[in-house]
Amino acid sequence: MTLFFSEAITYWWANYVWDLTNYCVSITFCIIIFLAFNIEAYVAKTNFLCLILLLFLYGFAIIPIMYPMSYLFKSSSTGFVVVSSINIFIGIMTTISTVTLESFNDEDDLIRINNILTKVFLIFPHYCLGRGLFDISKTHSVFKSGLDGKQ
Repeated sequence: MTLFFSEAITYWWANYVWDLTNYCVSITFCIIIFLAFNIEAYVAKTNFLCLILLLFLYGFAIIPIMYPMSYLFKSSSTGFVVVSSINIFIGIMTTISTVTLESFNDEDDLIRINNILTKVFLIFPHYCLGRGLFDISKTHSVFKSGLDGKQ
């Protein structure tokens, strides 16, 4: 039994390291795209490391979640399409809902609901990625407008 358990751990760790390595290749291409288009909010000196860390931590969190999901489908192509669709839906809907609720800053009930949702949605790596990208961009634009106003 112990031999089986150690083989299983070795198998899953090897898969995880391999998947994370492949994901780092994807991160590299994403970073190249951000740099090529010079998207200042993300490639500015103060934000670039945050972008890299955010993308890496997303992969670090999402890869283990996808392993158990693979057992729900008999066909890998069906599983890929369904899981990708669910991930996109969750990421977009959770991020948009909290960003939209933030704009109603004069409604106490909506502020309270938004505070609860921003904590509950942290269980979704897709929300964390979307919200992190939004917050980096928002912080950069607020900082930049503050500097422009002083000149």
